[in-house]
Amino acid sequence: MGRMDVITHVERRRRYSDAERAAVLAQCDAPGATIVGVARQLVTSPLFFGPF
Repeated sequence: MGRMDVITHVERRRRYSDAERAAVLAQCDAPGATIVGVARQLVTSPLFFGPF
């Protein structure tokens, strides 16, 4: 029998770099942009932006 890997959990949270976060927040600064609108565009949750 060959090598077997045991997966103990699934990584559910995506990690975003500082550059990715800055780019998303820059979109929020656009005239008429909303956090929910930007989140929908990016198919992510508004919780990505953190607590306010």
